[in-house]
Amino acid sequence: MTDAKTPEPRKMKSIGKALVLFYACLALIWVVAIGPASAQDPVEVENDPPDLGIPKTSLINSSLAADPELAQALRKWAETLVAGDHQISVEHSGKILERQAFTGSKNMIPAADLAIAIGKKSLDIFDFEGALMAGQLATQVAPDYPAGFFFLGQVRFAMDNKDINNIFPYYVNGVKATFLNKLELASFVSDFIKFLFISISVSFFIVFLTLLAVHYKSFFSELVSFIPGGSDDKFKPIIGILALLVPLALGGVFLFIAVLSIVLWPYVRKNEKGIIILFVLLALVAPLAFKQMAKFTILRADSAYRALYLLSTESWDYESKAVIEQAVAQNPKNELFLFAIGNLNKMAKNTDAAVAAYDEMLKINPNNVKVIVNKANTIFQDEILKSKDKKEQNYDESVKIYEQATAADPTSVEAFYNLSVAYDSMLQSKKSTAAYESALRLNQQKTKDIAKAAIGSERPEKRVVDFLVSPADLSRYEKSISGRVDELAKGLWGSYFGILSLDIYKKISIAYLVFFILIALFWERGRIPHQTCGSCGAAFHPPMRLEMANPKCNQCVAAQSSKTVVTSVKKDLKKKEIREHKDQVSAYAGLLDRALPGLGRIYTNSPASGMFYTTITSLFLVFGASVIYFDLISGSMAPAVVARSNAPGLGVMAVYWLSMNTAFYKEH
Repeated sequence: MTDAKTPEPRKMKSIGKALVLFYACLALIWVVAIGPASAQDPVEVENDPPDLGIPKTSLINSSLAADPELAQALRKWAETLVAGDHQISVEHSGKILERQAFTGSKNMIPAADLAIAIGKKSLDIFDFEGALMAGQLATQVAPDYPAGFFFLGQVRFAMDNKDINNIFPYYVNGVKATFLNKLELASFVSDFIKFLFISISVSFFIVFLTLLAVHYKSFFSELVSFIPGGSDDKFKPIIGILALLVPLALGGVFLFIAVLSIVLWPYVRKNEKGIIILFVLLALVAPLAFKQMAKFTILRADSAYRALYLLSTESWDYESKAVIEQAVAQNPKNELFLFAIGNLNKMAKNTDAAVAAYDEMLKINPNNVKVIVNKANTIFQDEILKSKDKKEQNYDESVKIYEQATAADPTSVEAFYNLSVAYDSMLQSKKSTAAYESALRLNQQKTKDIAKAAIGSERPEKRVVDFLVSPADLSRYEKSISGRVDELAKGLWGSYFGILSLDIYKKISIAYLVFFILIALFWERGRIPHQTCGSCGAAFHPPMRLEMANPKCNQCVAAQSSKTVVTSVKKDLKKKEIREHKDQVSAYAGLLDRALPGLGRIYTNSPASGMFYTTITSLFLVFGASVIYFDLISGSMAPAVVARSNAPGLGVMAVYWLSMNTAFYKEH
């Protein structure tokens, strides 16, 4: 007969199979119902074009309205696309690209944002061709902007969610663009740190509760042993639960987790101690995580940093132009912003304004070779653009300034290479060759790379190489906002921990570390704690410190040994108890892992893999909770729309849950 307190393994396994079936049904609903919901038959577009849905953001209004020709081309493109005149919209998209080439900007992010907004409007009315054209335009006007690639992936998924070969590459390109674009990377890292911190905190919470479920008998027995005179077994759970509720009532969940890490230390097995050590390290580095979160939050919202970064990628818009002009007006001696406004005006073909900015910098530092070279490039570019007749082009002034650059810095490859190009444009081949050979002597590979890039460019003014806003310039700007980062870190910390300030927490975390070390030394060097038998699950107090990874009580050792004098009846009873405990652990582990993948491995003494999978599970839980709260509850979006917009994440989540359940079922 099975003890009434022991769950029947068959019943537990049937519950586990029911959970697997439940998850399979959810995945089936997602694949069959939600996925094709976005791929219904197209509906006819009305003759009168509906509202274009152009985002009314200050960025787009100021950037696009400041360029009337670009704004007009975009407007006509949007109107014809929404009206279904796709052939005419192609002609207008060509005009948009021509205007982009004239502005000299590699990425026109406001135009890409507008194209994506129009594409979403087309997607909502199942005009897949229009949505595809909008996405393609977004990637053309902003090739370094990941949003366009992600939108194209979304469109391809809506058209045919089974065509992975056409869907996957767009998401791969979007991910690549995200990691190569510092602005998008800052946004991603800020959100990722936030999600990861919450997920790891959740995973530690549920893992510690699982470890407590494994070792609660040892903890309760040890706690009662501290009471003079001992206590009846029936009061052990009451005393233990009350002891655990005190930190929860005084300090909330985080204090409860901290206390659990200390409480569990003497009872967990050797391989489980690593999880507790990881938690201690997390408690120490948590302030650093919040500082990084604050840093990337500021960078993605800082308009000046955005402007500087765009210029570092040879891109600009009228929003960034206004920001830099304001920065220069507030601090006329700031070399970084003077250099930036000079480069921006050079790209925008505002020769006089660019030269004026460079001259202001040269008053501060007359030998700044970067400024001298870019000033010469500006004049060189102006000569090319103002007349296509080479006889009317005069490069004497450019050559003179390039020679000043080579004198200011005889090690500048860029100065000698550009001087070579200028002489070549003047048909002075000997001087051109001499300057080019000087560049080769300085750095042969760099010179060849510059020449290759110049030859590959279709724009004649790109024959010379510019000095851009460099990564070092961006790093210096990042250091200049360190004070703002510290303030925001404190604010973010307060939003999570309330009255417990960041400065106080740093002191508490050091005290916690010291206290944890003392407690660990007490149990490792002093008192011998109760242990949980690895065979029957009972709590026992060994007479000496056990060094084995999976300790066993004396009764289990005797029952499993042929050399003991224990009667066969007692051995059989103990062996039966061991088998029942093994079945119970297997059943509970299966149920835990089907509900929350990873916990079953924690329960069966596989802490490394268990912690890893539990953290991934927690990430999915936090993702799901954010979708439900921000999209369904706060955003009041329709469930089908939410499912379609989060389709990749929900799909990966469903596949992960099913595969993990299947894997654990096969292992156990």
